Amino acid sequence: MLGIIDKVIKHAAKTKGGVDVNTGYNYPQLISKFAMGAVFYNQAIDNYLDEKLAADNKPNSKPYKDGAHYTGKEHVWDEAWGYWGAAAHSNTLSPKENYEITKMKNLGAADLNGDGMVDLKSEYVFAHAYYAAGFDKGGKTNYMQTVNNAFLNGRKLITSANGENLTDAERANLMGYAKVIGSNWEKVIAEAVFKYAGSVYKDMNKLS
Repeated sequence: MLGIIDKVIKHAAKTKGGVDVNTGYNYPQLISKFAMGAVFYNQAIDNYLDEKLAADNKPNSKPYKDGAHYTGKEHVWDEAWGYWGAAAHSNTLSPKENYEITKMKNLGAADLNGDGMVDLKSEYVFAHAYYAAGFDKGGKTNYMQTVNNAFLNGRKLITSANGENLTDAERANLMGYAKVIGSNWEKVIAEAVFKYAGSVYKDMNKLS
């Protein structure tokens, strides 16, 4: 996969602004959207929130690694959250405010601690969380808060085990939160595909 990406990047470098007028390929968009699906979504849903939630994988009774102050399960859950892309305080903001953070139109909403800077690790909105906020601001969906709440509730469940392995019941509840995250994340991607397919259709009509 990395070899293919490397070839695409090299070809994109030969174009003007990353767009190949001969093929119509917009390489910055192709690369970024590929990464969002093949890396962010796949890693979170088909790895960290799937097999790594198994009882014998990344146990909650041990540190993730020597010297770590968090357990294996805490690490797994937090990795998936990172791929989602929401800010730590996204639930305190409106969908419009979250959307505007990514668009860099309302960085005041991003600056939670008021230090005049935006911490990209905790105060910015990335990737699919940004898409979710974009759809939610229309008032017809609530993808971002639904996914955020499932992540937060799952993390509280893991932490409440106090460094002990999760019981079967606790793991079942955790898998339930993972299912909510996966289904809503999938809907966000589907909405994006529908949106861009509609844009392409309109452009094709104009060209014809």
